Amino acid sequence: MITKEISHQANLKGYTKVGKSKFGVDLPVEFVQILTSLDGADKTVPLKLAEGKPLVNLSKYSIVIEMVLEPDLATGRFVVMYDPSKEKNWGSPVRVAAFFEANISEDEFYDRNYAARLWGAFELEMSKIRARNLAGTASKASDEYFGRFSRSNLETAMPESYGIELRASWGADNFNLRQDLLQFSKIMYYACHKDFIVKPSLKID
Repeated sequence: MITKEISHQANLKGYTKVGKSKFGVDLPVEFVQILTSLDGADKTVPLKLAEGKPLVNLSKYSIVIEMVLEPDLATGRFVVMYDPSKEKNWGSPVRVAAFFEANISEDEFYDRNYAARLWGAFELEMSKIRARNLAGTASKASDEYFGRFSRSNLETAMPESYGIELRASWGADNFNLRQDLLQFSKIMYYACHKDFIVKPSLKID
């Protein structure tokens, strides 16, 4: 669960005292706004969210959120970095790096346009929050089993599995990162429920 203790897992490297926050440690006001916007986000998305282990030397301030879409449909990670000194390169003092891996069908795997369509849907969602300098990849992969798990062994054969991995990074338009998390969650959900964007019967924001 994303809680008010979220900053205890944050990488609080490099900055000095700026003022006491409700998180119990001295943080820049902007980073407090980021943490506050993510507080309780697990109640607004159809995913399981949990604080992840901070990534060493990633940024002066960062927070990692692990994401799971059950039952075993997709897993991902949402990383927020805050560093005003990198605003020129990032296009923002806040940079998000996120990825997910999701299971897809055999037909989707062999569809040459599937990855491009998924990225296109992602770009559309991110344009709604004015993401800056958006970049990334969408890659497909398959697992084929051999030896005792090969298809020739009828008793222990494992079926081939197919997946899609989407990796993206962007500069945040402001310090409210909940919308960024929501939009990324949408595309993660969409990868496993293809009618979501066409027929958005489930509202997660």
